[in-house]
Formats: sequence, structure tokens, C-alpha cells
Amino acid sequence: MMGRESRGRSGRGELRYARSGKVQRRKPKNGEAAAPGLARRLVKRSFKLAGRGLKYTITGLLTAVVMVAVSALLVAGYLYVSNSDYFAVKKITIYGLNQISREEVLAVTGLNQPVNILTFNLKDAESRLSALPWMAEAKVSRKMPDMVSIEVREHTPKLLVSLGRLYYLNEEGVPFKDLTPGERPDLPVVTGFVED
Repeated sequence: MMGRESRGRSGRGELRYARSGKVQRRKPKNGEAAAPGLARRLVKRSFKLAGRGLKYTITGLLTAVVMVAVSALLVAGYLYVSNSDYFAVKKITIYGLNQISREEVLAVTGLNQPVNILTFNLKDAESRLSALPWMAEAKVSRKMPDMVSIEVREHTPKLLVSLGRLYYLNEEGVPFKDLTPGERPDLPVVTGFVED
């Protein structure tokens, strides 16, 4: 068979042996069915591509499961810590009170009931304290694990001014509170002003 081409048939289609001894596949002509080897390669390639897609799908699913598990652990941890007695406010120190009572400060800030120190809103407590008539300045801070500290500076009344009603004036000359029944301050009264 040397020196000329010979043809043989195998289970993979028609083969052609060239003079060089190399095997070459004959391309199917129009109308002929493709060789079974081509079909096998196409199937193998599609399985390979499907395997890659499956690999990415499984990786994505595992990532999503891990993220959900971590999120669930974080939420469970937050719920445990926010409801734990260990982080409940047990000590409250208040400095600078003179005209305002401790009970009023506790009621305004919400510290007259059980509070978790981690969920206690310091800025909100400060703004509610600042709304009290005698309050000039308030600073609320937390000290872990169970203490809240409140430092206040009250207005210092210097005079009473008559503006249709009597008002307390602080050291800056700003009226900050009206005189309520039952209060008898030992302060001079200034008259002759109008509210404007």
C-alpha cells in the first residue's frame, strides 16, 4: 500500500491514508451525514460548556447560601446583644442639676424604664433635654457596659422682666422661661419693656 492512497472504513467514518502515512478524515459532501466523530465532539463540547455553567451556578449558589447564613448570624447576634441584660443600663449619673429634678431628666430621656445601652440614642436624648425650659446645655454619653452619664448646665436667672408676664432673664439677657405660679424667686424685676 505504499506509494498510493488507500481507503478504509472504521467506526468513526471514512478514513484516507495519505502517502506520508498520516490519517486524514474525508470531509462529508453535501447531503451526506456528518461523521459520528463530529457528533461525539459536539456532544462532548456541549457537556464541557454545560459543566462550566454548572460549576458557576453551584459557586453562585454556595456564595448566596454563605451570605444568607452570615446575615442570619449577624441579625441573631444583634437581637441577642440588644436584648441582653448584660447591656441594660444599670447606672445613671447626672451632674449639674439645680432647678430641674432628676425624675424629670429620667422621664424626658426615657431612662425611667429599662433601656439597652447599645440602642440608646444619645443625640435624641440631648435634643429632648435641651427643650426643657431651664436647660442651657446638655451632654449625654455612654460608658460601657452599663452606664449613662448626663452633664447639664442650667440657665442662671439674673433678673425678672415684665413683658405682659414675668420672664426669667439669663446672664446673656435672654428670656428663657416664664414665671409659673408657686415660684417665688428673689430677683429684681425690670419693667417698661414690650415683647417686641
